[in-house]
Amino acid sequence: MGSRLLQIAKWLTLASFLLLLIGAIGIALIDDDSLNILDPSVTNMAELSPDSSKSISLENRGIYVALRIPGEETESNLRLIDSLGEEERGRTANWYDFPRTGTDGTIYDTVRVFEINNDGDFILYNEGNNTLWLVDETSNQADILGEFSFLIVSLGCCLGIITGILALLLALIGWRRRSKETNVKIGIVSDILIENQNTKIKIIKSEGKIPDPFIDNRKNTESDTVKNNEKDNFWQDWDNQE
Repeated sequence: MGSRLLQIAKWLTLASFLLLLIGAIGIALIDDDSLNILDPSVTNMAELSPDSSKSISLENRGIYVALRIPGEETESNLRLIDSLGEEERGRTANWYDFPRTGTDGTIYDTVRVFEINNDGDFILYNEGNNTLWLVDETSNQADILGEFSFLIVSLGCCLGIITGILALLLALIGWRRRSKETNVKIGIVSDILIENQNTKIKIIKSEGKIPDPFIDNRKNTESDTVKNNEKDNFWQDWDNQE
């Protein structure tokens, strides 16, 4: 069983390498036009200078991300108001809301994420002291998956990493099981019987030195026979004397 798991782990390792190689090829195929999809300054639906506002239309179940260039300002300093005058709070950035890099190397940090539940018109207010960008994340992700190079990178890298981790786990399990099987295995090496590798083995090379389990019994039998013969001779001698 352990050897079989190790064999499967080897094939999975090979598959992981090939998938990661495909992902690396996909990275090489990404051109400038594809990279523009990731640039908030290019794909934004609203760009607001400090102390400005803009009317925008948002869709139901859409995800919208507000970004700023990192600096002294640490607060989001924005407001999103619907047609009824109610504010859409959104949420702050989580650990998986990674910074984004533009084609010119500019870094953009996520400051607020909005998940809209109803279609409607909204007004976005930038109350900060630097530029604010709002990106339609749902549409942006659809465009990324539509790019062949990004699709290859996503599938190759994601599946390659998962397959590699699975191969490592199977290899560890296989090594442990094979070591246990080896310790209790009975084998014959060079005509020498090995009962257990963990025990001391005594090898007797000369068959003549092998003790006979019946020696003691044979000695006892011969001694009894001699005694019986001596008794018989005694009675025979006594009869002859008479």
